[in-house]
Amino acid sequence: MKAKTPLFGIILVFCVESRVAQVCSDPLNIIYGLDGKGNIVPIIVNTASVVAALTSSGDPGYPGSTSNSNSIGLAIQTSTFYYFQNNSSATQKFVSFNAITNTYPTLANSPISGSDVRGSVTADGTGYYCLDASGTLCYYNIGSNSWVKIGSNL
Repeated sequence: MKAKTPLFGIILVFCVESRVAQVCSDPLNIIYGLDGKGNIVPIIVNTASVVAALTSSGDPGYPGSTSNSNSIGLAIQTSTFYYFQNNSSATQKFVSFNAITNTYPTLANSPISGSDVRGSVTADGTGYYCLDASGTLCYYNIGSNSWVKIGSNL
């Protein structure tokens, strides 16, 4: 009987750890997009239903008004979204949103000159790739908050 007690305790510890909330708890059925105000909205894949936004212009620290927000990518490891809050070339603003801490840091300026059309966080959550309308490919290093222009006219 005593041999079962430690095993039960170990199982209980694993159960408690698995209850930690995650933004992307169901990646097969939920995807994320940006609405016209720059809010991040979960979308139920099977029904195309949009549910309550994760971000809101009423939240403290919200990065401000948006213009053509685009190119959202999620670092699952840190529950952090990366995207262009403002995607107009003159006022471009690259931000992140941490869904756990509800913070919106403004990040380093990108080296692209046009509107960004695609963006994605790497599988390991350490970087973000984006492509602009003129074919410029760039890489953002999340850890160092810095950009590298990889090439143009791709």
